[in-house]
Amino acid sequence: MIIDGHAHAAGDYINPESIIKNLDKSGVDKVILVPGELESTKNYSLPNLAKLFPTKNVVKITNLLTKFVMRITGTVKQIPKGNEYVYNLTQRTNGRVIQFIWITQQIDNPTEYLNEKLTEWNFKGVKLHQCWEDYSVDSDFFRTIAEWAEKKDLPLFIHLYSDNDVKHLIEYKKEHPKLKLIIAHLFGLELFIKDNFKDSNLYFDTSTSQLTSTKRFIDAIKFVGAANITFGTDTPYGKDNLQNNIDRIRNLDISTEEKDLILGENMSKLLKIQKHKNKKINMDSFEHNRKSWNELTTLHANSIFYDIDSFKKGKTSLNQIEINELGDIKGKRLLHLQCHFGMDTLSLARQGAEVVGVDISDISIQKATELSNELKVSARFVRSNIYDIESVLNETFDIVYTSYGAINWLNDLDKWAKIISRYLKPNGIFYMVEFHPFIYTLNNNSEISDSYFKSQALETAIEKSYTDKSEVSNKNLKHIEWHHSLSEVLNSLISNGLKIEFFNEFPYQVYNCFPNLTEIEKGRWVSNKYGSKIPHMYSIRAKKI
Repeated sequence: MIIDGHAHAAGDYINPESIIKNLDKSGVDKVILVPGELESTKNYSLPNLAKLFPTKNVVKITNLLTKFVMRITGTVKQIPKGNEYVYNLTQRTNGRVIQFIWITQQIDNPTEYLNEKLTEWNFKGVKLHQCWEDYSVDSDFFRTIAEWAEKKDLPLFIHLYSDNDVKHLIEYKKEHPKLKLIIAHLFGLELFIKDNFKDSNLYFDTSTSQLTSTKRFIDAIKFVGAANITFGTDTPYGKDNLQNNIDRIRNLDISTEEKDLILGENMSKLLKIQKHKNKKINMDSFEHNRKSWNELTTLHANSIFYDIDSFKKGKTSLNQIEINELGDIKGKRLLHLQCHFGMDTLSLARQGAEVVGVDISDISIQKATELSNELKVSARFVRSNIYDIESVLNETFDIVYTSYGAINWLNDLDKWAKIISRYLKPNGIFYMVEFHPFIYTLNNNSEISDSYFKSQALETAIEKSYTDKSEVSNKNLKHIEWHHSLSEVLNSLISNGLKIEFFNEFPYQVYNCFPNLTEIEKGRWVSNKYGSKIPHMYSIRAKKI
């Protein structure tokens, strides 16, 4: 899960459509919003002060400018109205927007206001910003808000103004270890290091790359650890903030686990976000698969197997089976489940469909988006576990599509079929083409060695990619799969309101990705031992009734 933990309702995050578009573009699940300049669509360009002064706290410079501007414009007066604006965004983005309420001194009775709005809006944190109005951390105002947040077990996010405030905050935090405190822009990091003060409820926010240098960022990780760093962008202050800030973290010389903590897991823990409510789903399994596909995606994108160079020149990645059986999709809205890094999704878009691709892998979605932009083929890509997709996508489609080596990563096909039905319009079409489950009963000697009717997860260590046998760099990776009988697939669809229009089986493979296959004609592979006497693939087309 990726959460942009620091952004304002302005610029790229001004309305529901823009928010969802920008989150989907970078594979981000949720964003924490506070007010910004009301109705402003402007994204600001910032000079890269962090690059010019990598060891300095350059936020001090911007603090002076911000305070001056706020005094002249009086924008702080818009904050209460802005809080209401953010709340309305939470109601129109299907869980993608999380609200932190911004408190200012213009509110006469702040605790009464907070209690009222907590009941009404169910916000998840509190924001304070010393540049927008004058008050000290040593003031009654700050103490009132901080004590309320601590009592309600809600995180307090603060943009500090001066070193003096940092010193006061260190002393206050020592007295209040239970207060969950997030400090914007790593402000005052040097003073925390000098005092050697840290605790488990003290967090530093990364935003934004123009103000927070990578060096200071690394210093923060070394001091408090990756488990106490939260990801943020400060959008709209800085262009292309979301992807640029994600890339910075992904490019750090730290472990994948540490990157995951920073990008979203820390904030998810702080806000007590449940990844999935269905207890039958083993989220550890899906997390293993997400990490393994993150590793494999780069290998796949560079492999001869996927032949991305030919694809870029216009060759479709689709096979004739799905092209023929899908028929004319021009003008249709299509949802592609488990899209990998998007070649098939973009091939469908080239046929005239309006497409959205979904995949669990962060790297797959990133590469799919890059490929879409490079080729100028319009498509949206969303990072999500299939079972969690409703938290990030609230639309319906003419067609839901999935293909080759997809459902074996899912343990609950009834849940899968419910998702398909939910995203189809009335009379919408579901189409799938898949490897036949009989294939999974055969061992490397083409002998039946396993049960056709499996219910338990199959755990496999990942050493090489199936594409070109390239070795993976992370030797701790593993895949967790579930093999499903045809009756399980068909009955799950039927029981969730889908009428089967056809079911076809094929005596060949279109990919040379199983042991002991022989190519009998271009694009058709059969078993060395059984030839075309056994089923290799199947397809299903069904209509929502």
